[in-house]
Amino acid sequence: MHLARREPDTEVGHNAAGGWMVIAMLAILFVQAGTGLCANDDVLTEGPLALIVGKERSDWLTHIHDVNFTLIEIVVALHVLAIVTYRLLKGHNLLMPMVTGKKRLPGATRAPRMMHPILAAFVLVFCALVVLLFLFFVGYMP
Repeated sequence: MHLARREPDTEVGHNAAGGWMVIAMLAILFVQAGTGLCANDDVLTEGPLALIVGKERSDWLTHIHDVNFTLIEIVVALHVLAIVTYRLLKGHNLLMPMVTGKKRLPGATRAPRMMHPILAAFVLVFCALVVLLFLFFVGYMP
């Protein structure tokens, strides 16, 4: 694949670079959430685990949290730049499929089979229960 060559978009999902970007985004968001649980601002607020990890470690995790936020801003900017670049150089509209979840593919490309929305609801409920149990066991919930 050449970036400057205009050709039909036959990718059903993300291309290889987009797939790696998804993994990178998920990883840095995981770091942001994890460090935020232990972060403090030395004034008013602190994460629910700040007292458990101690002041020194909380301060270190707060620093990681702050640096990671800058990394999130950079990755988001790169993501937007990639979308604009693909639109201008290749003629691929990547924005609408991200917003609508639907993408027009050339006739020979087979669309993927989607999972049932009820499965998504079960996954959502399961994840919510895991978070609630975690908060309960660390003593953040009564």
